[in-house]
Amino acid sequence: MSLINIVKKTFIFQEAKLCYYLYKVDLSKEIIWGNVIFLDEINKALFYLLSKDSSLNKDKIRRDMVRAYLINGIDPNEYVVLDFINKNRTERASYLSCKEKDLICLSKKDAWEAFYELEDKANFYNLFKEFFKRELIEVKNQMDLDQFSSFVKRHRSFIFKPNNSHSGKGIKIIRDVSDKDIEPLFSDLLNKWGSFILEELIVQSDFMKSWNSSSVNSVRFMSIRNKQGIHIFHPYFKFGAVGKEIDNSGSGGYCIAIDPNTGSFISNAYNSKGEETYKEHPNKGTKILGTVIPEWSELLLFAKLIHEKMSFKHHYVAFDFAHTDNGWVLIEGNWGMIGYLQAITGGCRAEFKELMSETI
Repeated sequence: MSLINIVKKTFIFQEAKLCYYLYKVDLSKEIIWGNVIFLDEINKALFYLLSKDSSLNKDKIRRDMVRAYLINGIDPNEYVVLDFINKNRTERASYLSCKEKDLICLSKKDAWEAFYELEDKANFYNLFKEFFKRELIEVKNQMDLDQFSSFVKRHRSFIFKPNNSHSGKGIKIIRDVSDKDIEPLFSDLLNKWGSFILEELIVQSDFMKSWNSSSVNSVRFMSIRNKQGIHIFHPYFKFGAVGKEIDNSGSGGYCIAIDPNTGSFISNAYNSKGEETYKEHPNKGTKILGTVIPEWSELLLFAKLIHEKMSFKHHYVAFDFAHTDNGWVLIEGNWGMIGYLQAITGGCRAEFKELMSETI
């Protein structure tokens, strides 16, 4: 069979699958990757796209969003961020979806064990506390009141995180807790969240703080370990929006691509919708392009050391690091999202698959 016929048959099969999905599947009940309702995500994405261009054909775009998910694994939010509305089939095939990234990770031996080791923030801290360089405690039940009280008396202001949260959800800074407020606060947090952690605040360096003083700004450092060693995968800098305590893009933050060899910025700042937002430092007015992250060579060594100390089941880890006056500290490690970065760098699907195909 010729290549042209194979392509034609593939196209026909994909369109038939799309038609079946559109007419037989109730999108208002369909749960897609990330444990979200498909129709809700489509409607949110449509609302945003129509706010930019009211002339768009809603039915056509809705159909195309379903097509992108069935063929490329791209969910409606990624569809917006990666500008899939303006991408052809070949271009779309170059992008790595969160779903495919997770499935590649899950295809490895002991993958679920690796996932939960990272997902449980308290467990991850206990395994690698020397790299956090600050105190952290876990609260599970009423028996932890004394531990909670002692921590708060040592650190009147601290970071609160639900233990298994992601994308910055539920994370906040709690400030200036008095003795009389300790027990009511303990009960409130435990009743609302169940298991959670408290972290000593990070005091970031002037360079990091200059981008936004209300958030701890960080470097997302994606690391892949395979038979050839440890590889840096498209690091980027994150900083929060004014008044926000989280630098995460889902909380209105911004990201800037970093040259892994030099630590210099190789893009301007982009928002969570994949739009170029700042060409100059938001507070200093200096050019973003060419700005160099401080002590970059030290971070390269620090990240490599941490990944080398992890068991071999951790093939891919997305680390977050903060910079302080005393050097780099680890914030957390997870299977972090890659989608937003590709809005800046272009598709990295082939590169990721190749590096992950050679894992031990």
